[in-house]
Amino acid sequence: MPPVIRAADKLVTVLQAREQMERWRAAGERVRFVSAAFDLLDVGTLRALAEVRAGAERLVAAVWDDAQARSALGPGRPLLAAADRAMLVAALRIVDLTLVSSEPGPEWLGGAPDPVARVRQRLGGS
Repeated sequence: MPPVIRAADKLVTVLQAREQMERWRAAGERVRFVSAAFDLLDVGTLRALAEVRAGAERLVAAVWDDAQARSALGPGRPLLAAADRAMLVAALRIVDLTLVSSEPGPEWLGGAPDPVARVRQRLGGS
């Protein structure tokens, strides 16, 4: 049985995410990245995450901060604060790391992951 990993253990800073992704790649693992508001988690979100993860050993999810989510989704959104949305995403077994980002894409990486998965239209209610 795999070890139990708590959601809080998968919440990282941008720097920590960058470093961990480099370690995974150095070990030969393929890393996929998804960035979204994650405003609404439903079966469609899980299916989209599974599609993004397919063909990779690792999945990193960046949850848009409240300002970015509001800008993309409009007034009254997000429904939950970024920290709460990040905790929900981190609790998903399919996700290996979660961070909160003010960038809608992989700009915080200083270079795009291989390959970049942009599923903005299918995740987070947008």
